Amino acid sequence: MKTVVPVMKIALGIVALLVFGWLGWLVLQPNGNGDKNLSGKFGGIEVTASSKNSINKNYTVDPSLPGNSPVPGLSIKEGKLVEVIPARDFKWSCKGNIADPYNFVGPGGDSNYTADDERTRLPSAPFCGLIGRVGNNGKWHYLGDNNTFISDSSGSLYLTANDVTPGNCPLPDKNECYSDNKGSASATVTVNVQK
Repeated sequence: MKTVVPVMKIALGIVALLVFGWLGWLVLQPNGNGDKNLSGKFGGIEVTASSKNSINKNYTVDPSLPGNSPVPGLSIKEGKLVEVIPARDFKWSCKGNIADPYNFVGPGGDSNYTADDERTRLPSAPFCGLIGRVGNNGKWHYLGDNNTFISDSSGSLYLTANDVTPGNCPLPDKNECYSDNKGSASATVTVNVQK
């Protein structure tokens, strides 16, 4: 009887491996083009992305530019899935004083700083948070630490920090609200775009 129990456990383990292996094979079954599909839902919309059907690009975001400099070599069509994944060590500052390490924040921004909320590019997002849009007329999206959105316009991808826009900047040099921002080599993101 003692040898039957270990044999049954081993047999059940083998059956479980076979079942899960078979399920995994079904999920990652090639679609006829040699491409493996990964599917899911986003906001109620069925999305299918795959290795051959997406563009992957690494990019260093410059927080001193007010969102008018596109990610080079990337054009996105309206209705496409866009995913922006910041690097783990992503840091930048929108407060100008680079010597103060407490001024540096991650892509989620500084939700405690609310002095300029109504004058920022995206008032609903934290100050200095990572934001992005597609096209010159696209809606700005708060991206934060890891976000996915559906492009509501066609064109280039623009990424920047959520800071006071030049038109709302109270300083004599209207561009200084952005131009005093400091980034670092770690302010990089990986962009995945559905083709």
